[in-house]
Amino acid sequence: MSRNQLMTWLLVTGFVVLNGCAPAIPVGPPELRLGRDECAECKMSIVDQRCAGCLLVGSPDGVEAVVFDDIGCMLDYMKANTTLKVTSQFVRDYQGKAWLPAESASFLVKSSAHTAMGSGIIAFLDESHARVSMSDLRGSIASWGAVVASKSSD
Repeated sequence: MSRNQLMTWLLVTGFVVLNGCAPAIPVGPPELRLGRDECAECKMSIVDQRCAGCLLVGSPDGVEAVVFDDIGCMLDYMKANTTLKVTSQFVRDYQGKAWLPAESASFLVKSSAHTAMGSGIIAFLDESHARVSMSDLRGSIASWGAVVASKSSD
């Protein structure tokens, strides 16, 4: 192998190795590490995933996941940081505990559900699931747009 070939091979190999070590850019919300992840708004440890939220926001390094212990905290954070470049918004399904796109979820607002910061906002897969839970948890059903609008007017 000639010196030029060796140098080329070393450069390509180095690039591949360094590129493989680059942090992954999130395309969806992260797996929550209960008791270890911290809410970006209130700084409390996330201990109950049923009421969590996540924003994917543009950053100088690409996209960053920002997590919250309460959907109310996520809304407060959005209200206080209006220049954020939000690419996606996710909430946890109160029943199934899976991440849902906030825009497609149905919400109970002013519910009696215990949420981390007392917002009483919980998300469900769809309106029928929210309606079933309404008998136990009270509150009213709302879309994501209505939830954001009502928090923006506070």
